[in-house]
Amino acid sequence: MKYAIFESGGKQYKAVEGDLVIVDRLAVETGSELKLEKILLFVDGETIIVGTPTVDGISVLVTVEGHIKGPKLTVFKYRPKKRIRVKTGHRQTYTHLLIEQVGDTKTVKAPVAKKPAKAEKVKKTVKTEEKVDSKTVKAEKPAAPVKKTKTAKKTSASTKKEAATAKKTTTAKKTATAKKTATAKKTATAKKTTTAKKTTTAKKTTAAKKTTTAKKTTTAKKSTAAKKTSTTAAKTEKKPSAKKTTTKTEEK
Repeated sequence: MKYAIFESGGKQYKAVEGDLVIVDRLAVETGSELKLEKILLFVDGETIIVGTPTVDGISVLVTVEGHIKGPKLTVFKYRPKKRIRVKTGHRQTYTHLLIEQVGDTKTVKAPVAKKPAKAEKVKKTVKTEEKVDSKTVKAEKPAAPVKKTKTAKKTSASTKKEAATAKKTTTAKKTATAKKTATAKKTATAKKTTTAKKTTTAKKTTAAKKTTTAKKTTTAKKSTAAKKTSTTAAKTEKKPSAKKTTTKTEEK
């Protein structure tokens, strides 16, 4: 495996051909090519070169894919016991780099050789052909005559089932109609009983009212007759006292 470690913006990144690396924003247009020459380490299989501090004569070829912004960060500054509060936001900008080549030459991947077909598959195909031939021989045998009794029995069973279902539907309809008539009769009788109860209660109330009014009139008549008798008695008692006064005056 061939890779290199380069430095950009005071940070170290690992460069492998065909990978995408996100680096702090660079003042470069999108689509342009760059050659990074600040290589700190280079590895190619068993050869390892360590820079002092950088490796001379080795570079990394890169194409700029685009510029992006990172997540939003909030910066809040304050001083206790004082009215100092400062809140700011920040989004760091980054650059996408596609690594095209590491070192002087670009590694070419060797084509993967296709594996030969296994002999087992050929055996399976031969077996399948033999199975097909045996099936065709079996199919040539004369077919046995079909029994008609089974079909007749099936038809009779189906007719019986249809008759049973028809009977069930008719009985269900009859029970539904009977239930409806019973409920209608019950509601009618209930209505009649309620109306009869209402009429009896109305009659009772009217009779009670009449008796109370009759009692009131009789008591009123009695009270008036008693008053008249009392007034007549008082008048009769007063008259003889007047006569006595007149006789006394005559004697004088």
